[in-house]
Amino acid sequence: MLSLVACIISVAQSGDVLTTLEGSYSASSVSPNFDPIKLQTINAKVFELIEKDQLKTPSEYLRAAKLISEFRNSFETSRIKHELILCALAGGEEKAKTAIGQSWDMFLISTGREQQIGSIKIPDEPKFAISPAPKSIFSVISNPAKAVEQAAKAKSDEEVTKICDDDQAVRQQDWSKLTPKQMGDLVKGDKARLKRTIELLEAGRIVTAEDFDHASLVLQHGSTWRDYSLAHELSICSLLLGNKKAAWLSAATYDRMLGSGGYRQRFGTQYGSVGNGKFSLDLVDPTGINDSERKAMHCPTLEEAKNRKWD
Repeated sequence: MLSLVACIISVAQSGDVLTTLEGSYSASSVSPNFDPIKLQTINAKVFELIEKDQLKTPSEYLRAAKLISEFRNSFETSRIKHELILCALAGGEEKAKTAIGQSWDMFLISTGREQQIGSIKIPDEPKFAISPAPKSIFSVISNPAKAVEQAAKAKSDEEVTKICDDDQAVRQQDWSKLTPKQMGDLVKGDKARLKRTIELLEAGRIVTAEDFDHASLVLQHGSTWRDYSLAHELSICSLLLGNKKAAWLSAATYDRMLGSGGYRQRFGTQYGSVGNGKFSLDLVDPTGINDSERKAMHCPTLEEAKNRKWD
């Protein structure tokens, strides 16, 4: 009973802090009272709430994210904002649906890449150039409500489903026992499935939450940042269309994408080994993220991830 009382008090305190910060943000974020120093202080307070694991609900994740100011589009700041909105979306926070596109664009810009959705509109500024996402992805992220209506009238694509089934089937075997030729054939199969999935995406045949989930699973077995970022976008679309099970895949594609770009993972979903050696958790950057967020994305705690047992 004491632990429950302590939890209630903690939630109430975090809510009070957020309310206070929201007041300060409103007073400091618009002209003529724009105050970047105060906004930086608010950023620090939000990061402190995260470090102390005081944000617990989807609503609190979104409220905290909206308080974060991105003065220089810094990677460290943009990723925290995107992660919070991801967690809010995974938890069913309705308002996160209209925030995820911008947080994704800002994250991409912070890595030196072009935005995909085009939510940051600054003409004639190369830094904010747009490299449009495939139309199917853009349609879902830019107008989730309409996409839900369209998906409800559609059936999952049989070819997309089969490609995903084939992709998963080859991963049920013991790879350590495969010959070099068999491994080569497996890699060729992955490339062919990825290529065909992108063709189906471009053709507008990926429509339902299940389609987007299946396509994301296939794309995360690619080899480049583009493959993994596309997989992440696809998993976000599946979440937006109501597939709560896509939360883990959103975290996994995000982690895999970060690793491919030379960054450390965040949610703790990626493992590796040297040769046929023992699998271990790839390096994690734990700053500005916590286990409550990992649980929100259907991931184990960091300690559980480190101690995972392999058959």
